[in-house]
Amino acid sequence: MSNSPAISIEIRPLEEDDIQAILQWNRNTDEDFLHQWSGYTAYHFPLTAEQIRKRRTLSSCRLFAALQEGKTVAAAEIDGLGTSDPFISSNTLHQKEIHSQKSAHLCRLIVSNESKSKGIGSAFLHELCKTCFFEMGLSRLTLRVFCFNIGALRCYEKCGFLATSYDPGESGKKPAYTMELTKERFLQLFDL
Repeated sequence: MSNSPAISIEIRPLEEDDIQAILQWNRNTDEDFLHQWSGYTAYHFPLTAEQIRKRRTLSSCRLFAALQEGKTVAAAEIDGLGTSDPFISSNTLHQKEIHSQKSAHLCRLIVSNESKSKGIGSAFLHELCKTCFFEMGLSRLTLRVFCFNIGALRCYEKCGFLATSYDPGESGKKPAYTMELTKERFLQLFDL
């Protein structure tokens, strides 16, 4: 069994200050950067506060921010809530049959440039999983990650996610893995 990450962060529902931080992280970037962390359907370049605010109003989504010493350092979304299939969400990401009514899709995870490679992503992901499994009552989380995003892949694997399928990418999209973590596996891996 592993211990929880040693980095201390606080997570909360996304607030206006967090939206401004996300916009700041996206300044002077391009459409490829936006697609890398948000996928192809939720946001459109250039990113605006209104796009993020609109996502916050969707009943199938919960947006979260991570804070360290009071400063927003990361953000993510749990999508597909209230549906029988986490991939059939507000964006209809995939048509994949899921047998659990307690699944959701972790997506649009972004970490500030200043916080990358410091364990923030792993700590945030760990806290998000705890929130999903113990507060939201979910039994399974899925996510998609581009194959070239080695740092993200390592972060997800460190938290216990396992690759379950490969999408070679079509119509100009990049190859990606679908990964999964169950509450049972999470409990086996971490002393909580």
